[in-house]
Amino acid sequence: MLMEELGLHPADQTEFDVSAKLTFGKTRGSRINLRINSNPYSGNGPYLDFNETIKSYGLRFTRFTPQYQEMIWDEAMFTLTVIGQNYQFILEFDQPK
Repeated sequence: MLMEELGLHPADQTEFDVSAKLTFGKTRGSRINLRINSNPYSGNGPYLDFNETIKSYGLRFTRFTPQYQEMIWDEAMFTLTVIGQNYQFILEFDQPK
């Protein structure tokens, strides 16, 4: 659902480089680059990969997967909330034109 709504088509490729606004703690609306991997072979759903920049915001990990984090897609707001143990952040994506 998330990928198709962002205009990303997993049948065409497995990895997509995108950017989003990050909200985490005191950080509000900072742009960050990430890669969405459709993860077609595991059946666990897409996961998010960030470079080391994500750690400068106070997050310990660079990869977030549905196996270890809860991910909630808000279709109306075009946001993805990622909830892990002792942290939560929101990614706000640009809507495709």
